[in-house]
Amino acid sequence: MKKMCKEEIRRYWESKASEEGDKPSSTIKDHEFREMEIAVISKYLKPRDVVLDIGCGNGFSTVCYLEKVNKIIGVDYIQDFVDWANRLYVNENNRSKLEFKQADALELPFKDEEFDVVLSERMLINLSTWDDQKKALNNIWKVLKKGGRLILLEVSIQGMAALDEMRKKFGLEEMKKHWHNLYIDEDMLQRFLADKFVIKDIKRFSIYCLISKIAHSLLVAPEEPQYGAKINKIASLIGREYIDFKGGASHQFMYVLEKI
Repeated sequence: MKKMCKEEIRRYWESKASEEGDKPSSTIKDHEFREMEIAVISKYLKPRDVVLDIGCGNGFSTVCYLEKVNKIIGVDYIQDFVDWANRLYVNENNRSKLEFKQADALELPFKDEEFDVVLSERMLINLSTWDDQKKALNNIWKVLKKGGRLILLEVSIQGMAALDEMRKKFGLEEMKKHWHNLYIDEDMLQRFLADKFVIKDIKRFSIYCLISKIAHSLLVAPEEPQYGAKINKIASLIGREYIDFKGGASHQFMYVLEKI
């Protein structure tokens, strides 16, 4: 896999924002998975919460959480994404509760203990080193109130390996690995988080992956699966209520963490 470079990752996302900045799929092609994760994350939000959404892209997910909380601020380090978010979603009726601004997870411009909840959906994997990932997590810890929640949704090395092993049993190729993503080592992550957060819940989305990444692939082989296929929509609907199963595998995981 191509060696990760911070500047090249930024250029990649700048080009995505320029070419597809108004599309929900601009930051994740699997839109059905995104719809499912929004539904699952929403269950952990409360009406009084003041929320920070880091790596918000064009704000598609951010605005979906708006009706669940008191206020939400979306930040992204790509200015074009922030501009799109403001154009698409901010209006006179919601500007007191919804805000988008340019900011980097490595230099968050907020006060200590300002937020009840921080959301991070695949933001860490777009940082080029483990040191930067740890720095971002430390910054998140600082801006969270004591007892506040970090909802962390990322892709792990272990989860990817487990899903690849399951696909292998059915004669399927390994999942595509993206050059601009540094997948999380969950063992290292949990050791790093141990004195900062308590893990309150873990979700792994294995039901969705079983249907979308295995059954769907087998159904259409040797053709490539399509993200917008009806079977993925079905997987998304089922996966909102029945998220995991024993022995299942998923490359994506969600930690619900509480600040110590």
